[in-house]
Amino acid sequence: MIDIQKLLYEEAKRVISSWTEQDIYAISFFIYSNEEYRYKRLKNLTEFSIGYNTESYLKDSSPYSEKRWNFAFWPMNNEEIIDVGNGPDTANDNFHILLQWYLENNIKKPGKEGRYDECPIGCMMLTKVITSVALQLQNEGFIKQKFHKEIPIIIHDLSYSYYTVDATRKANPHGEADQFLTAMKTCRGQYEVDLSIELSDQLKQTLYAWKDEKIQLVKCSVYDEVETFKIMIGYSKTIDGDDIKDEKEFFTIKKDNPLWLSYKKDFTPCISLDDDHLQDDIILLQACANEIKSLLKYDYIYILMKQKPHFIIQRNTFDEVSNWYTNYINEKRLDL
Repeated sequence: MIDIQKLLYEEAKRVISSWTEQDIYAISFFIYSNEEYRYKRLKNLTEFSIGYNTESYLKDSSPYSEKRWNFAFWPMNNEEIIDVGNGPDTANDNFHILLQWYLENNIKKPGKEGRYDECPIGCMMLTKVITSVALQLQNEGFIKQKFHKEIPIIIHDLSYSYYTVDATRKANPHGEADQFLTAMKTCRGQYEVDLSIELSDQLKQTLYAWKDEKIQLVKCSVYDEVETFKIMIGYSKTIDGDDIKDEKEFFTIKKDNPLWLSYKKDFTPCISLDDDHLQDDIILLQACANEIKSLLKYDYIYILMKQKPHFIIQRNTFDEVSNWYTNYINEKRLDL
Protein backbone atom coordinates (compact mmCIF):
# COMPACT_ATOMS: atom_id res chain seq x y z
CA MET A 1 0.00 0.00 0.00
CA ILE A 2 1.19 3.50 -0.87
CA ASP A 3 1.84 5.80 2.11
CA ILE A 4 1.02 9.05 0.31
CA GLN A 5 1.26 11.09 3.53
CA LYS A 6 4.84 9.96 4.15
CA LEU A 7 5.76 10.76 0.55
CA LEU A 8 4.34 14.29 0.67
CA TYR A 9 5.78 14.89 4.13
CA GLU A 10 9.29 14.08 2.90
CA GLU A 11 8.80 16.21 -0.22
CA ALA A 12 7.59 19.15 1.86
CA LYS A 13 10.60 18.93 4.18
CA ARG A 14 12.95 18.73 1.21
CA VAL A 15 11.51 21.83 -0.46
CA ILE A 16 11.22 23.94 2.69
CA SER A 17 14.73 22.98 3.84
CA SER A 18 16.14 24.42 0.60
CA TRP A 19 14.85 27.95 1.20
CA THR A 20 17.40 30.56 2.28
CA GLU A 21 15.33 33.76 2.56
CA GLN A 22 15.28 35.19 6.07
CA ASP A 23 11.98 37.10 5.97
CA ILE A 24 9.51 34.42 4.89
CA TYR A 25 6.22 35.05 6.67
CA ALA A 26 3.89 32.45 5.09
CA ILE A 27 4.12 29.09 3.32
CA SER A 28 1.84 28.16 0.43
CA PHE A 29 0.45 24.64 0.08
CA PHE A 30 -1.35 25.16 -3.24
CA ILE A 31 -3.88 22.47 -4.22
CA TYR A 32 -5.62 23.08 -7.51
CA SER A 33 -7.74 21.28 -10.09
CA ASN A 34 -8.24 22.52 -13.62
CA GLU A 35 -9.96 21.24 -16.79
CA GLU A 36 -6.62 21.65 -18.56
CA TYR A 37 -4.93 19.22 -16.19
CA ARG A 38 -5.41 16.07 -18.28
CA TYR A 39 -3.94 12.60 -18.26
CA LYS A 40 -5.11 10.18 -20.96
CA ARG A 41 -8.92 10.20 -20.62
CA LEU A 42 -8.92 11.88 -17.20
CA LYS A 43 -9.28 15.64 -16.80
CA ASN A 44 -9.74 18.25 -14.08
CA LEU A 45 -7.02 16.51 -12.09
CA THR A 46 -5.39 17.90 -8.97
CA GLU A 47 -1.87 19.30 -8.67
CA PHE A 48 0.02 20.24 -5.53
CA SER A 49 2.90 22.70 -5.12
CA ILE A 50 4.76 24.45 -2.28
CA GLY A 51 6.01 28.04 -2.16
CA TYR A 52 6.25 31.11 0.07
CA ASN A 53 6.08 34.88 0.33
CA THR A 54 8.49 37.30 2.03
CA GLU A 55 8.14 40.63 3.77
CA SER A 56 10.59 42.20 1.30
CA TYR A 57 8.51 41.07 -1.69
CA LEU A 58 5.26 42.11 -0.03
CA LYS A 59 6.31 45.65 0.96
CA ASP A 60 3.08 46.00 2.95
CA SER A 61 3.03 45.89 6.74
CA SER A 62 -0.74 45.65 7.15
CA PRO A 63 -1.45 42.29 8.87
CA TYR A 64 -4.86 41.81 7.25
CA SER A 65 -4.37 43.23 3.77
CA GLU A 66 -5.39 41.28 0.69
CA LYS A 67 -1.87 41.57 -0.74
CA ARG A 68 -0.44 39.80 2.30
CA TRP A 69 -2.66 36.75 2.07
CA ASN A 70 -3.97 36.47 -1.50
CA PHE A 71 -1.85 34.10 -3.59
CA ALA A 72 -2.49 36.25 -6.66
CA PHE A 73 -0.07 38.87 -5.24
CA TRP A 74 2.66 36.37 -4.33
CA PRO A 75 5.88 35.80 -6.33
CA MET A 76 4.75 32.50 -7.97
CA ASN A 77 7.84 30.62 -6.77
CA ASN A 78 6.00 27.37 -6.01
CA GLU A 79 7.77 24.09 -6.73
CA GLU A 80 5.55 21.38 -8.18
CA ILE A 81 5.24 18.32 -5.96
CA ILE A 82 2.41 16.63 -7.87
CA ASP A 83 2.48 17.76 -11.49
CA VAL A 84 0.16 16.54 -14.26
CA GLY A 85 2.26 18.30 -16.89
CA ASN A 86 1.03 18.57 -20.46
CA GLY A 87 0.30 14.88 -21.02
CA PRO A 88 1.20 11.30 -20.09
CA ASP A 89 4.87 11.81 -20.94
CA THR A 90 5.31 14.95 -18.85
CA ALA A 91 3.51 14.07 -15.60
CA ASN A 92 6.03 13.68 -12.78
CA ASP A 93 6.64 10.52 -10.75
CA ASN A 94 4.58 11.74 -7.82
CA PHE A 95 1.54 12.17 -10.04
CA HIS A 96 1.76 8.53 -11.15
CA ILE A 97 2.05 7.52 -7.49
CA LEU A 98 -1.04 9.62 -6.73
CA LEU A 99 -3.01 7.80 -9.45
CA GLN A 100 -2.01 4.46 -7.96
CA TRP A 101 -3.05 5.69 -4.50
CA TYR A 102 -6.42 6.71 -5.91
CA LEU A 103 -6.89 3.20 -7.30
CA GLU A 104 -5.96 1.64 -3.95
CA ASN A 105 -8.71 3.77 -2.40
CA ASN A 106 -11.26 2.81 -5.08
CA ILE A 107 -11.23 6.22 -6.79
CA LYS A 108 -11.40 5.11 -10.40
CA LYS A 109 -12.35 8.43 -12.01
CA PRO A 110 -10.44 11.24 -10.28
CA GLY A 111 -11.36 14.67 -11.54
CA LYS A 112 -15.02 13.83 -12.06
CA GLU A 113 -17.34 16.47 -10.66
CA GLY A 114 -18.38 15.53 -7.14
CA ARG A 115 -20.63 17.20 -4.60
CA TYR A 116 -21.57 20.68 -5.78
CA ASP A 117 -19.82 22.50 -2.93
CA GLU A 118 -16.62 20.46 -2.94
CA CYS A 119 -13.67 20.02 -5.27
CA PRO A 120 -13.54 17.26 -7.93
CA ILE A 121 -13.39 13.62 -6.84
CA GLY A 122 -9.96 12.82 -5.43
CA CYS A 123 -9.15 16.40 -4.54
CA MET A 124 -10.85 16.35 -1.14
CA MET A 125 -9.06 13.17 -0.06
CA LEU A 126 -5.74 14.63 -1.17
CA THR A 127 -6.49 17.87 0.68
CA LYS A 128 -7.03 15.91 3.89
CA VAL A 129 -3.67 14.17 3.47
CA ILE A 130 -1.90 17.46 2.78
CA THR A 131 -3.59 18.96 5.85
CA SER A 132 -2.16 16.10 7.92
CA VAL A 133 1.28 16.74 6.44
CA ALA A 134 1.13 20.43 7.37
CA LEU A 135 -0.12 19.59 10.86
CA GLN A 136 2.75 17.13 11.33
CA LEU A 137 5.30 19.76 10.29
CA GLN A 138 3.86 22.25 12.77
CA ASN A 139 3.44 19.79 15.66
CA GLU A 140 6.98 18.46 15.27
CA GLY A 141 8.36 21.99 15.40
CA PHE A 142 10.03 21.64 11.99
CA ILE A 143 8.79 25.03 10.73
CA LYS A 144 9.74 26.90 13.91
CA GLN A 145 13.16 25.25 14.01
CA LYS A 146 13.85 26.14 10.36
CA PHE A 147 12.78 29.79 10.55
CA HIS A 148 13.28 30.47 14.30
CA LYS A 149 9.70 31.70 14.53
CA GLU A 150 6.16 30.47 13.96
CA ILE A 151 5.04 30.67 10.32
CA PRO A 152 1.61 29.63 9.02
CA ILE A 153 1.15 26.99 6.35
CA ILE A 154 -1.68 28.28 4.16
CA ILE A 155 -3.56 25.47 2.41
CA HIS A 156 -5.44 26.99 -0.50
CA ASP A 157 -6.72 26.98 -4.05
CA LEU A 158 -7.17 30.10 -6.16
CA SER A 159 -10.53 31.00 -4.65
CA TYR A 160 -9.72 30.15 -1.00
CA SER A 161 -12.66 27.73 -0.82
CA TYR A 162 -14.25 27.10 2.56
CA TYR A 163 -12.69 23.63 2.85
CA THR A 164 -9.15 24.96 2.27
CA VAL A 165 -9.66 27.69 4.87
CA ASP A 166 -10.91 25.01 7.25
CA ALA A 167 -7.87 22.87 6.36
CA THR A 168 -5.58 25.81 7.17
CA ARG A 169 -7.28 26.19 10.53
CA LYS A 170 -6.68 22.52 11.36
CA ALA A 171 -3.10 22.50 10.05
CA ASN A 172 -1.96 25.35 12.32
CA PRO A 173 -3.03 24.22 15.80
CA HIS A 174 -1.01 26.70 17.84
CA GLY A 175 -2.41 29.90 16.35
CA GLU A 176 0.17 30.19 13.56
CA ALA A 177 -2.53 31.13 11.01
CA ASP A 178 -4.64 33.44 13.19
CA GLN A 179 -3.85 36.55 11.11
CA PHE A 180 -4.78 34.74 7.90
CA LEU A 181 -8.03 33.42 9.38
CA THR A 182 -8.95 36.86 10.71
CA ALA A 183 -8.28 38.35 7.29
CA MET A 184 -10.58 35.76 5.73
CA LYS A 185 -13.34 36.59 8.19
CA THR A 186 -12.88 40.32 7.64
CA CYS A 187 -12.77 40.22 3.85
CA ARG A 188 -14.95 37.19 3.18
CA GLY A 189 -17.29 36.49 6.05
CA GLN A 190 -18.55 33.27 4.49
CA TYR A 191 -15.44 31.44 5.61
CA GLU A 192 -16.62 30.82 9.14
CA VAL A 193 -16.48 27.05 9.51
CA ASP A 194 -20.00 25.74 10.15
CA LEU A 195 -21.49 22.76 11.88
CA SER A 196 -22.11 20.79 8.69
CA ILE A 197 -18.41 20.92 7.70
CA GLU A 198 -17.35 19.63 11.12
CA LEU A 199 -19.94 16.86 11.01
CA SER A 200 -19.03 15.82 7.48
CA ASP A 201 -15.33 15.70 8.30
CA GLN A 202 -15.78 13.49 11.37
CA LEU A 203 -18.27 11.25 9.58
CA LYS A 204 -15.93 10.68 6.62
CA GLN A 205 -13.03 9.79 8.91
CA THR A 206 -15.14 7.26 10.81
CA LEU A 207 -16.57 5.60 7.71
CA TYR A 208 -13.18 5.44 6.02
CA ALA A 209 -11.77 3.59 9.04
CA TRP A 210 -14.44 0.90 8.48
CA LYS A 211 -13.76 0.44 4.75
CA ASP A 212 -12.37 -3.09 5.17
CA GLU A 213 -15.40 -4.36 7.11
CA LYS A 214 -18.37 -6.05 5.43
CA ILE A 215 -21.01 -3.66 6.73
CA GLN A 216 -24.71 -3.82 5.96
CA LEU A 217 -26.02 -1.23 8.41
CA VAL A 218 -24.68 1.91 10.13
CA LYS A 219 -26.50 3.39 13.13
CA CYS A 220 -26.12 6.97 14.39
CA SER A 221 -27.67 7.95 17.74
CA VAL A 222 -28.04 11.55 18.92
CA TYR A 223 -27.98 12.22 22.69
CA ASP A 224 -29.07 15.39 24.49
CA GLU A 225 -26.96 15.71 27.64
CA VAL A 226 -26.78 18.45 30.28
CA GLU A 227 -24.18 20.70 28.63
CA THR A 228 -23.49 18.96 25.33
CA PHE A 229 -24.94 17.03 22.44
CA LYS A 230 -23.17 13.94 21.17
CA ILE A 231 -23.56 11.46 18.34
CA MET A 232 -22.64 7.80 18.70
CA ILE A 233 -22.01 5.67 15.62
CA GLY A 234 -21.66 1.93 15.15
CA TYR A 235 -22.13 -0.70 12.48
CA SER A 236 -23.63 -4.12 11.97
CA LYS A 237 -22.74 -6.88 9.52
CA THR A 238 -26.42 -7.83 9.37
CA ILE A 239 -29.27 -5.70 8.07
CA ASP A 240 -31.40 -6.13 11.21
CA GLY A 241 -28.75 -4.34 13.29
CA ASP A 242 -28.97 -6.63 16.31
CA ASP A 243 -25.19 -6.79 16.73
CA ILE A 244 -23.95 -3.18 16.59
CA LYS A 245 -20.14 -3.22 16.73
CA ASP A 246 -17.39 -0.66 17.29
CA GLU A 247 -19.87 1.87 18.64
CA LYS A 248 -18.07 5.11 19.41
CA GLU A 249 -18.63 8.79 20.01
CA PHE A 250 -17.76 10.51 16.74
CA PHE A 251 -19.10 14.02 17.36
CA THR A 252 -19.63 16.19 20.46
CA ILE A 253 -20.54 19.85 20.67
CA LYS A 254 -21.26 22.10 23.67
CA LYS A 255 -24.62 23.84 23.74
CA ASP A 256 -22.93 27.25 24.07
CA ASN A 257 -20.61 26.63 21.07
CA PRO A 258 -21.01 29.48 18.49
CA LEU A 259 -21.22 26.90 15.68
CA TRP A 260 -24.18 25.25 17.38
CA LEU A 261 -25.93 28.53 18.24
CA SER A 262 -25.50 29.78 14.67
CA TYR A 263 -26.82 26.54 13.16
CA LYS A 264 -29.73 26.48 15.62
CA LYS A 265 -30.64 30.06 14.80
CA ASP A 266 -30.92 29.32 11.06
CA PHE A 267 -32.52 25.88 11.43
CA THR A 268 -35.37 24.99 9.09
CA PRO A 269 -36.84 21.52 9.50
CA CYS A 270 -36.98 19.46 6.32
CA ILE A 271 -40.03 17.54 7.55
CA SER A 272 -43.21 18.68 9.28
CA LEU A 273 -42.68 18.96 13.03
CA ASP A 274 -45.08 20.23 15.66
CA ASP A 275 -44.00 22.18 18.76
CA ASP A 276 -43.81 19.02 20.86
CA HIS A 277 -41.34 17.47 18.45
CA LEU A 278 -39.18 20.53 17.74
CA GLN A 279 -36.45 19.96 20.31
CA ASP A 280 -32.76 20.81 20.13
CA ASP A 281 -31.60 17.23 19.60
CA ILE A 282 -33.69 17.08 16.40
CA ILE A 283 -31.69 19.98 15.00
CA LEU A 284 -28.46 18.01 15.40
CA LEU A 285 -30.19 14.85 14.15
CA GLN A 286 -31.21 16.66 10.97
CA ALA A 287 -27.73 18.15 10.52
CA CYS A 288 -26.23 14.66 10.69
CA ALA A 289 -28.94 13.27 8.39
CA ASN A 290 -28.23 15.96 5.80
CA GLU A 291 -24.54 15.05 5.70
CA ILE A 292 -25.22 11.33 5.40
CA LYS A 293 -27.75 11.96 2.64
CA SER A 294 -25.27 14.13 0.69
CA LEU A 295 -22.53 11.52 1.03
CA LEU A 296 -24.90 8.85 -0.25
CA LYS A 297 -26.25 11.00 -3.08
CA TYR A 298 -22.86 11.85 -4.51
CA ASP A 299 -21.40 8.34 -4.01
CA TYR A 300 -18.89 9.45 -1.35
CA ILE A 301 -20.00 6.61 0.90
CA TYR A 302 -19.12 4.07 -1.78
CA ILE A 303 -15.82 5.84 -2.50
CA LEU A 304 -14.90 5.92 1.20
CA MET A 305 -16.08 2.45 2.18
CA LYS A 306 -16.16 0.48 -1.11
CA GLN A 307 -19.73 -0.44 -0.12
CA LYS A 308 -23.07 1.27 0.46
CA PRO A 309 -24.72 0.20 3.74
CA HIS A 310 -28.19 1.09 4.99
CA PHE A 311 -28.26 3.95 7.52
CA ILE A 312 -30.39 4.38 10.64
CA ILE A 313 -30.43 7.62 12.60
CA GLN A 314 -32.23 8.09 15.90
CA ARG A 315 -32.38 10.25 19.00
CA ASN A 316 -31.85 8.19 22.14
CA THR A 317 -34.40 5.62 20.96
CA PHE A 318 -36.06 4.92 17.65
CA ASP A 319 -39.23 7.06 17.66
CA GLU A 320 -41.47 8.62 15.02
CA VAL A 321 -39.07 11.47 14.27
CA SER A 322 -36.15 9.07 14.02
CA ASN A 323 -38.15 7.02 11.52
CA TRP A 324 -38.84 10.15 9.45
CA TYR A 325 -35.17 11.04 9.20
CA THR A 326 -34.05 7.46 8.56
CA ASN A 327 -36.45 7.38 5.60
CA TYR A 328 -35.14 10.78 4.52
CA ILE A 329 -31.55 9.51 4.46
CA ASN A 330 -32.40 6.42 2.50
CA GLU A 331 -34.61 8.37 0.05
CA LYS A 332 -37.86 6.68 0.94
CA ARG A 333 -41.10 8.58 0.72
CA LEU A 334 -41.86 10.61 3.83
CA ASP A 335 -45.22 10.69 5.56
CA LEU A 336 -45.48 14.46 6.01
